[in-house]
Amino acid sequence: MKSFSGTKGEEVGNWNSMETLRQKPQNLKRKLEQDFTEDQRNCKKIPYISSQQSLVDFNAEVLQEVYLLNSSSYPKAIKKAVDALGEYAQNEDNMDSLIKCGVVPALVRHLEGPCFLEDDANNVIQSYEFEVEKGCAFVLRLLAITQEHRQLIVDAGALFCLVNLLKRHKISAISHPLIDLLRRVADAITNLAHENTSIKTFVRMEDGIPPLVELLEFNDTNTKGSCKGLANSCI
Repeated sequence: MKSFSGTKGEEVGNWNSMETLRQKPQNLKRKLEQDFTEDQRNCKKIPYISSQQSLVDFNAEVLQEVYLLNSSSYPKAIKKAVDALGEYAQNEDNMDSLIKCGVVPALVRHLEGPCFLEDDANNVIQSYEFEVEKGCAFVLRLLAITQEHRQLIVDAGALFCLVNLLKRHKISAISHPLIDLLRRVADAITNLAHENTSIKTFVRMEDGIPPLVELLEFNDTNTKGSCKGLANSCI
């Protein structure tokens, strides 16, 4: 058997070192517990700050898109802004923010008629016009989820513009962009007219039924379905 050789002082030093090693795991455990508790406290604070900041950032983004809709005359910029609002509107949690940021009047502005600069490629302008109007109708349909929102949309003049767009096929050549536009318009009016007799009456009084019936002759199944549903609800 090997004997341990060394002075008494060395033995005491070695004993203290061993004791320190035994204490280190306990100290490390205590340190980890303290860090975990501190992290928990921090985690409780972060979501509130993060959500508040996210809301501010989101509102700023929406206001930027609304500003573009209200000020720009360039088709690409307008379409990009409408597309962005369409993405936002697909999340119901965003609805109140979109309404408060003035999205509805900005969209209605582009349903009233083209706000584009003239250029030589008229067919390109018309294509963008259809896309912008279709996007506006799509966003308004999504926003019309509550009676309060529906009334706000109607008060902004959207219904009159949408019914006029139903008659667009009489003055424009039939094309896929136009058919898509008419389907979106019919869907938007359907949502606005939900459980609202006055809106259904308005559609009838503004001669919105005849164009709906005429649109049933289109070969596009989705368009026919949208127009048929709206026509049936308004008759």
